[in-house]
Amino acid sequence: MKHKRLWLALGGLLICMIGVLATYHDATRYKQPLIQVTAVKTIQKTKTTDDYQNQDTEVQQKVTGRFLNTKRKGQTIQLQNTYSKSLADSYRYYRGQQVFLHHDQDRHQWLLNEPKRDTVLVAVILGTLAYCL
Repeated sequence: MKHKRLWLALGGLLICMIGVLATYHDATRYKQPLIQVTAVKTIQKTKTTDDYQNQDTEVQQKVTGRFLNTKRKGQTIQLQNTYSKSLADSYRYYRGQQVFLHHDQDRHQWLLNEPKRDTVLVAVILGTLAYCL
């Protein structure tokens, strides 16, 4: 009985790892441009106060990334990102993170859209299922 539980746990862990690896390396399945962040540098920090005297800090980042899909695959790009420390309506980007891009046709520039979250979601779901077994 104990060996059966052990094998079930190891099988669940293996399925979890395969799911995480599969979603981490699936950039070619997406039509929307996707980069992997290779470097992040903080350029400037600015303290702000809103009308209600709430204090926050805005941080400006220089994000360097490598395209993972589309015809630009392998090319490097540098982008600017500004986020607030409260992270209320912005994202802080980290090295190694995968991020969707948007191309602004009017300004002819690339913009950071949002992080790719499917790898984390699959890990949580499969981990939960494996634990419940």
